[in-house]
Amino acid sequence: MAMTIGETASRLGVSEKTIRRRIKKGVIRAVLSGSPQMYMIHDEEIERLGFGEICSFKPSDKGKRAEEVVHEGHDEVTKLLVEQIKEKDRQIKELHILLQGSQEQHKRIVAETKGSRGPWWWPFR
Repeated sequence: MAMTIGETASRLGVSEKTIRRRIKKGVIRAVLSGSPQMYMIHDEEIERLGFGEICSFKPSDKGKRAEEVVHEGHDEVTKLLVEQIKEKDRQIKELHILLQGSQEQHKRIVAETKGSRGPWWWPFR
């Protein structure tokens, strides 16, 4: 069964704009169909994204289960973001080391050229 963007948004508890952005980014696969054309999202796509359980629950259980699934999703995203931050910190440390080396080399070149003949810019001719 296929759902419209509005139906998908209400079942997942997000806005239609969020669904449209995710379709545009390629996170959610949707098919243009009908006249007038509109995006249709198949149930398989919702299940592929890991939200299949949310859509299949009774309305009374749906809110509670959605929160649990979202919480689990947040844990995974948090782990991913922590890994990315660690990698960025490692890259920043490397850049600091390279910057220090560059500054030391610059100081050495300036010190060497002060006592030499000619103006300070002679090495750059």
